Amino acid sequence: MRKESRLDTPHIAVNWMKEYTAAWNAGETEAVVSLYAADAVLLSPNRPAAIGQVAIRNALLKSELRDLTFKPCYVERSGQLVYSFGYYTGVLVQAKGTKTRRNGKYLLVLRRGVDGRWRAVADACFPDQSDAGVASDEPLSRKGTSQQPADRLARQRCRRPVRP
Repeated sequence: MRKESRLDTPHIAVNWMKEYTAAWNAGETEAVVSLYAADAVLLSPNRPAAIGQVAIRNALLKSELRDLTFKPCYVERSGQLVYSFGYYTGVLVQAKGTKTRRNGKYLLVLRRGVDGRWRAVADACFPDQSDAGVASDEPLSRKGTSQQPADRLARQRCRRPVRP
């Protein structure tokens, strides 16, 4: 295996997100959980912190978010840690079958394990807020809404979007 350089840093985060979204969008919960370290913490909106893979699995099984995409705005590395923040978008499927677009921000910290794999040790997501202070989810069927994919949000909001 070749030695990683500082130039590989954006690829580490982007590749992790690609693997995550492929597994998530395919409904492969165990594959998603394997991307987290044993001592990882997942911070989701309106839920207690999920600490460890068992708690993360339980939190992910309760999630109603589908068709997830990420767009990193910033990626940096410090030793065995890579951290990234940016935007995500997905479709929130509620109990009644109502689908709404959810846009938000994320903060992710990856740690390189002794096996060489990068796994999340901290993952937090924050849905965008409306002026009323509640998640600004919009029905997908409304015409003229700001149904923007994560990459367009990043182009609009990031000073320098990550381009690995």
